[in-house]
Amino acid sequence: MDLTGAWPKVCAANAPQAQVCADPFHVIKLANAAVDAVRRDQWNTARRTGGKIRRNARGRVNTDPAAQLVKKTRWALLKDPAAWTEHQAAQIAALRRARHVLFRAWALKEELRDLYRLPPGKPADAHLDGWLAWAARCRIPAMIELARTIRTHRGTILAAVELGLSNSKLEGLNSQDQTDQPPRLRTPQRSRRHRDDLPVLLRPHHRTTHRKVRSATFRW
Repeated sequence: MDLTGAWPKVCAANAPQAQVCADPFHVIKLANAAVDAVRRDQWNTARRTGGKIRRNARGRVNTDPAAQLVKKTRWALLKDPAAWTEHQAAQIAALRRARHVLFRAWALKEELRDLYRLPPGKPADAHLDGWLAWAARCRIPAMIELARTIRTHRGTILAAVELGLSNSKLEGLNSQDQTDQPPRLRTPQRSRRHRDDLPVLLRPHHRTTHRKVRSATFRW
């Protein structure tokens, strides 16, 4: 189930015997949100402190190296490394060489994702406890706050790992943008012939707009 909202309280009140499991989709979603918060903070800081500005046809462009390192790294930080493009892999490599705080936040996120990809025989509780210890001393506010949330739901997260439960496919379909969906097939409308027994709509002499549509008159 979701880590937030009233779901845990409702389950505890109505089904106290049920084993509550935290959905891995929501756990990784929280981690992605924390990494994106770090990225936004670093981008705003680089824009405020960077002094190298040039003008082009599109306006003012920040050419400070710190700003260019963070610019357009969102999808590289959020995507699965197996789905990276060459450019996105180069962006993460540049962050690693610079020992950037974004790389440390991304590494923490991927280490948490590895909780659901452990090889057989490796205990999940030891992996999660090691991640919590690493995140607690990372000195990144967003990741420290994430570690507090994960620690609060430690038991339900480990229960989902032990039972092998995941609702990621269904949640992924629900969270898809409707603009990404293929257009629906629309059947063409057949034209209607004029009938003398139907009322004739008289167009008003004034011009109508989308803000105010006035009523039309009918002649029988």
